[in-house]
Amino acid sequence: MPNHKCAICESPKAHLFTKEVMHKYAAEYFKCNHCGFIQVESPHWLEEAYTSAITAHDIGLLHRNIKYSEHLTMLLYSFFGTKGHYLDTAGGYGIFTRLMRDKGCDFQHTDKYCENIFAKNFEQNRTQYNAITAFEVMEHVTDPIKFIDDEVSIFTPESLIFSTLTYEGERPKDDWWYYAFDTGQHISFYTKRSLEHLAQRLGYNYHPISDDLHIFTKLSITRNKLQKYCSNGLFTWRKHYIKKKLKKSKLKKKDAEYVKSLRST
Repeated sequence: MPNHKCAICESPKAHLFTKEVMHKYAAEYFKCNHCGFIQVESPHWLEEAYTSAITAHDIGLLHRNIKYSEHLTMLLYSFFGTKGHYLDTAGGYGIFTRLMRDKGCDFQHTDKYCENIFAKNFEQNRTQYNAITAFEVMEHVTDPIKFIDDEVSIFTPESLIFSTLTYEGERPKDDWWYYAFDTGQHISFYTKRSLEHLAQRLGYNYHPISDDLHIFTKLSITRNKLQKYCSNGLFTWRKHYIKKKLKKSKLKKKDAEYVKSLRST
């Protein structure tokens, strides 16, 4: 039976439009009248859509991982120094975890549905993390609150840093690429207002870093300070300093030694 309440703020939602996904299924899109959250009703095709966990349409996969690794290196060092422990949830092939470990950040990886290729031997083995990252995940979930409760909150992180492309205004036009009608995998679409509601329900403060990068945090971080750390200016006056500091951790060398020891046993 259709649920006529928003999954985030529980306000009434209204039918927005019907579109064909995967070139064969009729998808009903609903929009919350209050926070603007758009979601597909009863996406029964998801098992078929995830025959391959990462779609061949995702040609921006490597670019995103490299871009976010640059931003996150500086952001995490700025707030946690070299002592933080981090988990990349729904981390796909493990590319991001490997990039961050190469930069000196102590990352681990988890993904229930995708083979870990690049971060083998560095899967999740802690019960607590300072921060958790989730890139290109939130638009795939049917229940954002349940996803964060099940995949994030159990590790009691101070911060959740994630990507999803938000929209503002009445609604994105039908040709908005982020709908991803061809793949059928994108089923949830957010405004910054909806993310604000989501953060409040989960006990976090919400800070948008950009239209596609966001942070939920329990730390006392002012929006101005966060934007300062994530601005282009950071790259010019702090990038070298942070890289130098993180290199002292020699994490990449330790990882190589660890993997070598596994091979000899």
